[in-house]
Amino acid sequence: HGGAAFTQIRNAIYDVDDRPSVLEFYAGLGGKEVRVSDVYEIGEKTLKAAKDGKVTSHVEWVGI
Repeated sequence: HGGAAFTQIRNAIYDVDDRPSVLEFYAGLGGKEVRVSDVYEIGEKTLKAAKDGKVTSHVEWVGI
């Protein structure tokens, strides 16, 4: 797994001493509409990971 943006960001920060986690979200697959609630869910999961300092999954499938 790893889309272009995810891979490039992760590689760019590889040598950073206090490297942050990078999250990847997939939404709108197969032409499915990405709803406002999906974007809200992505924001909530990102904020929670930043606040808690831990990530349960680096890849999230949204609205599938």
